[in-house]
Amino acid sequence: MVQQALRDYRGAVAGAAAVALVDMVYAGAATALGPLVASALADIEAWVRLVSAVVLGVIAVRGLLAARASAQPDEAPIAPPPPVATDAPGRSPGHTAAQRGGGSPARVFLRFAALTLINPTTALYFVALTTAQGAALGAGGMGVVFVAAVFAASLVWQQALVGVSAYAGARLTNTARVWTFRLGFMLVAVYALKVALPLPAL
Repeated sequence: MVQQALRDYRGAVAGAAAVALVDMVYAGAATALGPLVASALADIEAWVRLVSAVVLGVIAVRGLLAARASAQPDEAPIAPPPPVATDAPGRSPGHTAAQRGGGSPARVFLRFAALTLINPTTALYFVALTTAQGAALGAGGMGVVFVAAVFAASLVWQQALVGVSAYAGARLTNTARVWTFRLGFMLVAVYALKVALPLPAL
């Protein structure tokens, strides 16, 4: 998303909307199934929470390790895309921007939607989260509120990332990106602990 924003702001805005939409779809599907799974396993609710916490913990650890591996020692800023001539015969500035950004906003939307759909971490995260909180999400309209909140939070986060990336441009360092990932996965790890406690009795 950061790289897309550096190349093409309009395309990145469309891509951010696609990610938020897929997050909402996954959250909705998991919310519909999570309470059913949780109610079916009510007698071993503590163990269900523990398994969900383990899944979230694995996601957090894998993310933190990936962020550590992606850290570069020189911390060089992200290089801006090379300039592209806009006065070539038959090529308009708009066409050039679309080429540089990897296609029109609609194409970028579809690409980011596909990338998010095939990411198993997204599905696992929402399944673990909603299964652990099945009873609470099944009460009243809490499921609808949860799905709407997922969409709003994802959209705000992705669009903020696009805005900051477009503004920072070449000044955005690898450190900023790595620490963004680290903080996000640290929050997942903290929530995994919250879900796991109290531990099931042996």
